[in-house]
Amino acid sequence: MSKIEDSGVDRISKLPDEIVCHILSFLPSNESTATCLLSSRWRFLWRMVPSLHFDCNTSETYDHVDNFLSLRATPIITRFHLNCKNPCFCIPYIQKWVSKAIHGKVEQLNMFLCETYHQGFMFIPTLFTCTTLVTLNLNFSDSVYLHVPPSVHLPSLKTLQLDSCLSLYDFKKFFYGSPSLELAHFKQSPRCGFLPELVLKIVRSPRGIIQLSHANEICAIVIECDDGYDFIRDYLEGDFEKYVKVKASIVVHDTNSKFKSKFRFKYVHEYVFVTLKRLRNVELLSFSDFSSWTKYADYDEEFTLDDLPIFQNLVKLQLDIKDYDSIYWTLPTRCPKLRAAARDNRSDVNKDMKISC
Repeated sequence: MSKIEDSGVDRISKLPDEIVCHILSFLPSNESTATCLLSSRWRFLWRMVPSLHFDCNTSETYDHVDNFLSLRATPIITRFHLNCKNPCFCIPYIQKWVSKAIHGKVEQLNMFLCETYHQGFMFIPTLFTCTTLVTLNLNFSDSVYLHVPPSVHLPSLKTLQLDSCLSLYDFKKFFYGSPSLELAHFKQSPRCGFLPELVLKIVRSPRGIIQLSHANEICAIVIECDDGYDFIRDYLEGDFEKYVKVKASIVVHDTNSKFKSKFRFKYVHEYVFVTLKRLRNVELLSFSDFSSWTKYADYDEEFTLDDLPIFQNLVKLQLDIKDYDSIYWTLPTRCPKLRAAARDNRSDVNKDMKISC
């Protein structure tokens, strides 16, 4: 038996308050409060824990959180996590709680507001001018709408995740108002009136590599640049003419399971043709098509070689096409400066999209 066990020394109770608070910050706030009851010296330490995590289910929980925040001994809140299952009933509380977190110089803010049958409107002006915020994660159901003001100023924000009923226009406000942003993920639900569903991801690495992923139910697009050209603003504004020194990848999904009509098949590939025209100035392109052209062979007259754009700058092309009847096999004939082309034909769907130029 060790000397420590023999002596019965309580070393945990001798830890400094700052370390105990740091340990408690990894627990949900109700558990950290309960843990403080284990020691008389810890009795009020819950009031100084800088990280707060709340799960709200009922009106009693709202009152509990309200009282918890009012009894805190310090205004400092570095991390605030809220999971609410009835957001429309507690929106007035949420607005007040988030404002307190922002006043406490919050660095990480995570809000998950679940589905509800009632519509809710939330306006938190201080959220959009928080100078200390580094990570922001907003995951709202389609029934909760967050008003985004015309101007956003988040100078320290590095990670942004928006999964809600916000529009691409609202996402632009966040993006333009966050000069330090390194990672952004935006998901736009079709239930908000936008079709098709859009998932947008932007990555800026410390090495200077910038990558944008744009995916919906029709196709997935990846654009990457490593020479210092920050093309994201041009992309968001639809200015695709400047896209030259970038690597682009397009993957057309297998749409047979979703789009069974010929009309929908035509709609899908009209969308793809528009996408190709937007990227016609790139030098490197990887293109994959997993749709079935044989099934809709009578649509050959709808899509002709002349409909494909001329890729004046393209020097390297990678093709990965499922169907031999696909018109996209003719892409090399639309590239007058093409120096290298690689072709592949496969029957299985490649689920991972990679730039292989």
